[in-house]
Amino acid sequence: MAVHHLVAILFHVGWGLFMIAETARLGSQSPANCEFVDDDVQGGEPAEGPCSGYGAGAAFAMFAALSAFGAALFAKRGPLSWYPFVGSLSLYTIAKVSETGGLSQQYCHDDVDIDEYCSGYTAAAVFYFFAFVASLAVLVLMWKLAESRHFAVTAFFAFLGLFSIGFMSEMGGAASFVCELASEDDDYIDKDPLKTRCNGYGFTTFLLAICMVIGFVYAALAFFKKDTGSSLWMGCSVFLAVYYLAWTSFAGTSADAGCDAAEDADDDASGMECSGDGAATAWYLFATIGAIIAAFFAARNHDGFKQAAFLAGFSLFYLGYVCLYGGQSAAACETYNEKVDDDDNYSALDLKNTCNGFGAAAAFSFFAFVVLLAAAILTQTPHGAPTAEDGAKAEPSAPAEKDVPVATAVPVADEAQQKDGANV
Repeated sequence: MAVHHLVAILFHVGWGLFMIAETARLGSQSPANCEFVDDDVQGGEPAEGPCSGYGAGAAFAMFAALSAFGAALFAKRGPLSWYPFVGSLSLYTIAKVSETGGLSQQYCHDDVDIDEYCSGYTAAAVFYFFAFVASLAVLVLMWKLAESRHFAVTAFFAFLGLFSIGFMSEMGGAASFVCELASEDDDYIDKDPLKTRCNGYGFTTFLLAICMVIGFVYAALAFFKKDTGSSLWMGCSVFLAVYYLAWTSFAGTSADAGCDAAEDADDDASGMECSGDGAATAWYLFATIGAIIAAFFAARNHDGFKQAAFLAGFSLFYLGYVCLYGGQSAAACETYNEKVDDDDNYSALDLKNTCNGFGAAAAFSFFAFVVLLAAAILTQTPHGAPTAEDGAKAEPSAPAEKDVPVATAVPVADEAQQKDGANV
């Protein structure tokens, strides 16, 4: 097997493993809500949204994982593997629609009625759905207009822009909520952590707005310049650099505010989450540097190094999730073991499932990190980077262009709302 085929396989497998991590995360949040839908004290009607939203999201994330593994099976066929990979992105986007739609239903319910989260999650669900439509357009254009690949690349960058708006809406809702709390005249609330989150979440929202602009700008460039190879590499690298930086901002904000609270409370569980957030911040920052290096080598048309930096940055991004999810899992396990005396309540079941589910998510994110790191190393071996000739041999009906990445699309990571409610 050619080395560049193995690199492509590892790329798809890594994304599939991360989709399994997302399945574990989403699946862990559904049971507690479903268990207490009929209990007006602990759950009631507001729990119906998260019950169905998280459950459907977990199902779609699992289908996304299967589609990614299907892409790995077809990696030797070159462009043929792009279809199941883009299909995996589509399924993951629908998982985000389900998740944010369920949370929107909960926060918009009359018994909860938190306007900031209601509007934020509602907007997120809408724009994630638009991103899903854009991903379907990528598939159709790849199939119908294989000779004019700039149309598919244009749709893909539009997908990235719309996905960014979805995430931006989530973070904007969280920022609005904590800023409102920080501005209230209440001496019983420690305002410092709230102010930290207000500023940090606001900056994260700003960075995601930049991601949106980058996506649409490169969509326009791909459409008018018809330069799919270099625009795809450069656009994805620049987009991911800012996207990773947004996650750095989010995790750093959570660490800053959470560590202060942990120090004041002298609580082991809070300290574990603080450590996880802090480590995640570092790895997200290193991932940002990797994407910047990839953009630099893309500008210089240095094939081997740009692929290595691109994949290394992606692998470090997964490692950030290992720390983020690991910290939340450890905190939930510690709280459950130390403070829960009765399992027959919403909080106990939620803690137990978070302990197990986020622990599994951290484990599969680590597997994804290892696989992507191996792919990055392999790009530096002889014949580690695919060539136009290889692509043409693999799929004569869809001629390959020079300088096209291992896959035509770049997966994007998940969101932050699993922490928003707990941390606020």
